[in-house]
Amino acid sequence: MSLTTASAQLQHLAGRFFRSLRPGGPPEVDERWARGRLNPGELSIWRAMSGPDRRHAVAVARAVGRDVAATVDRTDLEPRWSARFGDDAEMVRVSETAALLHDSGKNVSQLPTLARVGATVWWAVAPPRLVDEWMKRRGMRLRLAQYRGHPEIGARRLETAGSDELVHRWAAEHHKDPGEWTVPAALGRILKSRDDD
Repeated sequence: MSLTTASAQLQHLAGRFFRSLRPGGPPEVDERWARGRLNPGELSIWRAMSGPDRRHAVAVARAVGRDVAATVDRTDLEPRWSARFGDDAEMVRVSETAALLHDSGKNVSQLPTLARVGATVWWAVAPPRLVDEWMKRRGMRLRLAQYRGHPEIGARRLETAGSDELVHRWAAEHHKDPGEWTVPAALGRILKSRDDD
């Protein structure tokens, strides 16, 4: 990682931290907008997310919706994906849902904001092999492993909730390199750029 990239990432994380200190979820108009995109199983997952996570998710999802609508034609996606969406409006809605729920696995760890900061720093230096080992533990080690494993945890929960394939795959893949994505690259690039974490 270059020094410029590391500096930008640090600035982004600092901004997210200070915004996350404000209690409460998004304004009611944003809550209604988000709920209108979710099936009943997804809605249960959404309600369990922290207020700051929901605020962040709505901001990301609204930006994703605008970008997808303006720049992506469903027929330009890989055939298996273009066939999944009935029209461009459905592609936009599902992309917004993917953005709304991409971090939904974080709530399983029940870590408060300051503990999340510590977990982020810890996992930046800790060996990744500890995640699997700590998933079998109890207490703080389990919660740290759950926080680090939030993409996979969220993806499993979303698949069980009946989410569209794009939604649960993006939850699983949102921290991976683009070469590892199975979601359409055009949608993944927009989702990643708007999330930027």
